[in-house]
Amino acid sequence: MTSAAVFVLHLVRPSAATLYEQAVYLGAAGLADIGRFLVLRLFVFADGRTRPTTRAMGSSPAGRAGAQVSVLSPVPAL
Repeated sequence: MTSAAVFVLHLVRPSAATLYEQAVYLGAAGLADIGRFLVLRLFVFADGRTRPTTRAMGSSPAGRAGAQVSVLSPVPAL
C-alpha cells in the first residue's frame, strides 16, 4: 500500500520533494495500520457477543463438581 501511494504521488507530482514522499509514505502506513487493526479487531479477535451459546453453565463435569484449583509450582520460601 505504501509503495502504491508513493507511485501515485510520483504520477501526480513527478518532482515531489523528499518531505512530500515521507508524508505520503507515513500517511499510507498509518491508514494501512488502522485498516489492519480494524480487520483483526472485528473479524479475528471478535469476542462473540452475537454468537449464541449452546452449553449451559453447569453442564460440564467440572461445573458440577465445583471449581478445583491446583498449584503446580511451589512458592519459594524466603
